[in-house]
Amino acid sequence: MLRSLVCVFLTRHVGARRREFVYAVKNCRDIEFGNFRGRDGRELAIELAGQRRAMMFDYLRDAILVPVPTSGAGVDEPGDDLWSGRDLARMLAQEYGVEFRELLRRRVAIDKSSSGTVARNLRRHVESIELVGPAPRRPVVLVDDFVASGSTLCGCAEVLLRSAPDLAVKGFAVAYSPAPRGRTERGASRFRNPGVRVEWPRQPAAKLADSECPEQALTARARCRRGSARRDR
Repeated sequence: MLRSLVCVFLTRHVGARRREFVYAVKNCRDIEFGNFRGRDGRELAIELAGQRRAMMFDYLRDAILVPVPTSGAGVDEPGDDLWSGRDLARMLAQEYGVEFRELLRRRVAIDKSSSGTVARNLRRHVESIELVGPAPRRPVVLVDDFVASGSTLCGCAEVLLRSAPDLAVKGFAVAYSPAPRGRTERGASRFRNPGVRVEWPRQPAAKLADSECPEQALTARARCRRGSARRDR
């Protein structure tokens, strides 16, 4: 059995100008070339999301926006200016009148998802992320800058679902990495893709207990596939 969540995104991580846009968001800086040169990447992301304002209001309604922790140690501390997911979550919460809350914290640094297998990174995310405070009772939208394998989103959602099994969790990201050659969706227009569905193994609650080894519970490779943007658990 698999758990799954839908992540809405603004664009795919392809092409020099779109890559520059994503890098500007991730590094909390201005865009250096292209049509949006000189614009703050994060502010532009919120503006582009506003082009689908009705959908965004519906997608974020009654939700708590939770930034996805970064992979490095110490980056989740107050005053750190390079946590773009936190900036995006705050800006979205202000724009759409919903709640922002830092519910997840990285306890120890880990390698980036691109450096190992997805299963291994799922395990490491679950081991290194912890819930801060009581479990939420309202739907959660995990906010990140970029979705590659989807393992970070899976790990964050798994941590939340351990504490609240019936919690509705979904995601929002600025960009995602397309499927391998031959599997990329055809005719996808800029900033208008509906979302990717991220799936990961669902195990009995006893196997996901903190006393168990997450590596044994999270063995299958997570995958991203095209999916409609609807609420999933």
